[in-house]
Amino acid sequence: GDVYKRQQNPKTPKPHSHQPIAQSGFKDNSPPRILMIVRFISGPATPKGLRPFSTFINDTDLLQQIYGYYDAAIKHLEQNYSPLIPIHRIAELIKVPRSVIKFNMPFRRSNGILEVVQGFKAHHSYHQTPCYGPIRFTPTLTQQEVEALSLLGTIKNSWLDIPFSGGQGGVKIDPRKCKRGELESITRRFTLELARSSFLGSAIDVIGTDLGTSKQIMSWAKDTYTYIFGHSKLTSDSCVVGKPVSQGGIDGWEDAAGLATLLSMAEFLNDKQICQKYKIQPGLKEKKVMIHGYGNLGSAMHKLLQEQGAVITGVVEHNGSVWGNYGLDYNELHPHWKKCRTFAGYQKGNFVKGVNSEEVMKRNCDILVLASAPCTINKGNVKYLDTRVIVEVANVPMTIAADKYLNKKDVLILPDVIMSTGCTIAAYLEWMKGITNSQAGLLKVGWENTLRKEILNSINIRDTRGELRLTERSLICLLYTSPSPRD
Repeated sequence: GDVYKRQQNPKTPKPHSHQPIAQSGFKDNSPPRILMIVRFISGPATPKGLRPFSTFINDTDLLQQIYGYYDAAIKHLEQNYSPLIPIHRIAELIKVPRSVIKFNMPFRRSNGILEVVQGFKAHHSYHQTPCYGPIRFTPTLTQQEVEALSLLGTIKNSWLDIPFSGGQGGVKIDPRKCKRGELESITRRFTLELARSSFLGSAIDVIGTDLGTSKQIMSWAKDTYTYIFGHSKLTSDSCVVGKPVSQGGIDGWEDAAGLATLLSMAEFLNDKQICQKYKIQPGLKEKKVMIHGYGNLGSAMHKLLQEQGAVITGVVEHNGSVWGNYGLDYNELHPHWKKCRTFAGYQKGNFVKGVNSEEVMKRNCDILVLASAPCTINKGNVKYLDTRVIVEVANVPMTIAADKYLNKKDVLILPDVIMSTGCTIAAYLEWMKGITNSQAGLLKVGWENTLRKEILNSINIRDTRGELRLTERSLICLLYTSPSPRD
């Protein structure tokens, strides 16, 4: 930017060498993307391929953490598959998002105070369309966080083979300090800005729920898109997912994320080779589990794991922790948390104030479920962990330094790109339901008739419904019925 200004006006002084980049045209302290491009073009080609982006990685910077994981994966590909795959120089282009937009939105509180709220939206790639970009409302949201999560979204969609590319968006606001009318106002304004900038549409970008957002917010977003632009029901239903069922959503959205994590955990922990390698007992029954983060996903994991016979011995939150040697009952703990928003006063557990207290972090458990904020487990507190399995449910809950430390201790780490994909799958089903104007259970044409007949013949049941007994007729109806939306 400074070079362009000096070309237009030779009298423009050069910036001092010690002047930070944030004072040379960048509005915030975002990574210098221009310097990345210059280094990529002018750097000499090396037979090994890419060089590391940075020799220093901030242990709490989400963007640098995801880029660090990405560079490690590319290094592995170059060392093992470079003769087969043209990785050289292409990986750096895939690494950065294609489009990032920032909004400064005027926002009036219910008491009449006028504020300016920032909103962000990133499209990581256009190799598949539309982009799927969940929307989060958090007071600490930054552009770097949005860019990082958009790259993570592309990776998840790719390995799931879902025809979405990665995206992410959000508003820098604390929804816990906003009234209902204020949330509706900022949601409708943000939806308007996205649509006017061509960052929202059934074939462009699909938004969904994330941290700090809910079905009600998605319903407001859909209503705004429909009312202002007058699009048809098919278009408006498919550009927003995570809606209430009455507004075109699908039944079971709330359970999708937790259930996908549970099924993935069962696959790993029932594999005899994996359990033997990491010296753990197969299965989930009677496993001692500690949950870090008790939001929608953390509480859902509490319920599902308890139903599978696991014992929840501790829950950690930002305002305190609770633990019990004989387990914490979901039916008693969750209503207390939902009412008080704290574990203080819970009579059937030991309350500890502070999220990083050594007393809670040092307690032994078989499985640690990370369902809280990014970079929760870092080099400062990883040494307190005493577990054999770590399940990453949140996005990048563990830093690279912590990951290396635990790998040296032979701790099984189940990564978030595999474990936290339930909402992505549910988003695809709801998008298909809206864009095809059909029920989710009818997206699959049906089971093949020949397969049904083979199943019936194998159990010696004739395919004549009139002469069957009640139990046999029920089996026939089950085989000839398409799956429901919840299925």
